[in-house]
Amino acid sequence: MRRKFLIITISTLVLALIMPGCAKYRKEKFARKVIDAIYAGSFDPLRNKMTDLMKETMTDYSVEQVGNDLENRYGKVKGLNLTSTEKLNEGSEDEFTHEIWNIKAERCNFDMRLIIDKKGRLAGVWFAPK
Repeated sequence: MRRKFLIITISTLVLALIMPGCAKYRKEKFARKVIDAIYAGSFDPLRNKMTDLMKETMTDYSVEQVGNDLENRYGKVKGLNLTSTEKLNEGSEDEFTHEIWNIKAERCNFDMRLIIDKKGRLAGVWFAPK
């Protein structure tokens, strides 16, 4: 009986340590897909992870223009780091998460801000110089 309790306790502790890391990894993977899609000039790989409004407004032409501008201004992306997360309208129908990512680029770093709806879909993205 004591051995089963010990195994369950250890398993629970391992999961408690791993789960936050998994969530951060998923966020980072998604943010990386967003910046890579913008630099590539097409949101096609992300269409199923975007809100309907984002699908309508973010044409490949506009994404390509933004990607070209970012690459010309800052250079290629070398890495990214989550610097801030904030829940907006928590508990309501319009609940969103606002994430700020510091993008490390060849010439200069910049921020990428993502708005994620409560279904995990991209609802907004914009950039700011660092």
